[in-house]
Amino acid sequence: MLMGMVSSVNKLIRGSLDLQRSYNFDVIMPSMFGIDGYAVGKFCQNIKFGQYDIAELSRMRFGAFKTSYAGLLDISSITATFLKPIPDIVSAYFKEWRLKIVDKSGFFGIKSEYARSIYVITSATDGLPSGVYRLTGVFPQRMPVHVLDYGTEDIVRLDVELNVDRVVDTEGSISSGAAVGEALLPNL
Repeated sequence: MLMGMVSSVNKLIRGSLDLQRSYNFDVIMPSMFGIDGYAVGKFCQNIKFGQYDIAELSRMRFGAFKTSYAGLLDISSITATFLKPIPDIVSAYFKEWRLKIVDKSGFFGIKSEYARSIYVITSATDGLPSGVYRLTGVFPQRMPVHVLDYGTEDIVRLDVELNVDRVVDTEGSISSGAAVGEALLPNL
């Protein structure tokens, strides 16, 4: 069994092995408030999201010995950096999203009306999709931070922190293109 697995790995390494590049990705934001989510996603320069971590372990003692068991699973928030275009559709997008969460009168909205799914599509060096991640239950946790500085001539970047309820890796359905189609359909 182990020898067969080692043989398969060796064949993979000797074959056409392509490594995922950190710059081959697209972020598909949900279209909302009359703003095209696909256009907003094009301004995303980096995105960081994780999978589930075991936040703490459950431990039991047996005399002088102890044993540990997996505790509750926890998922970290998403951090993303967007370039600020002119006209600024990115800030407008997140401002409108925030008003869905807490309106101008200070009343909270219903989560099913403001939580959305975001898709991250990774691509191989040939441009073909290599993976799709569906991030569900997403909403802004920390709004865009504007950093302006006379000392530099950099492009203004907006850092956003987003809550996420679940990360679904749909890599298995890439060959049929179903996951990519699912990501694009809500935005057409």
